[in-house]
Amino acid sequence: TRPTSPPPPAVAASALPALTSPIPKLPDSTGPGGSHGWQLRYAAQIRGLGGRVPPADHKIAGARLDGLDGTLRGDLQGAQLRLHSPQVQLTAPRVFATPLPPLALHGTLDWRRDPADGTGWQLQAPSLRLSSAVLQTHTRLALRAGAGTPLWIDLQTDFGPFDVDHLPDYLPIGVMAPPLQRWMAHGLPAGRVTGGTALLH
Repeated sequence: TRPTSPPPPAVAASALPALTSPIPKLPDSTGPGGSHGWQLRYAAQIRGLGGRVPPADHKIAGARLDGLDGTLRGDLQGAQLRLHSPQVQLTAPRVFATPLPPLALHGTLDWRRDPADGTGWQLQAPSLRLSSAVLQTHTRLALRAGAGTPLWIDLQTDFGPFDVDHLPDYLPIGVMAPPLQRWMAHGLPAGRVTGGTALLH
């Protein structure tokens, strides 16, 4: 007789994370003629999530985001991530010269399959708030990406007052022309910015 594998070890109920809310019952998806259109819905609470950013463009290759806290809900067509993260670390070596200082991040990200072709994705963030010890920002973001199509982005960021000597820590030098890099790094040695807006299309 063939040897049988031992049963997996039992897991105590107390070791399992408690669900914050009951999983909703899926509706009957029986279609015409008795065929079934399967559905999937999921919900999760995340803490300290981190990983590499998908390289949709070579400029963000190698970027990494760590320390995300929030709740995630979605289905086969997309998902929504509500962020309540007190300490996030962003590293993007081809964009920023050094890792950004730790940031608090709050807001909602929605991503869905592009209804135009079903293969691309759309990302929307109507209100993302970032804050650090020296800087506060409020961002609106829309992004589309798909196989064989260029990345499309529409971004607006409003920022509050900050001291100019902290500016080099936040400059995206990887997407700036060298003359502008040098001027932004050395052309403003001191002072204070009371507020402003940055646009990227």
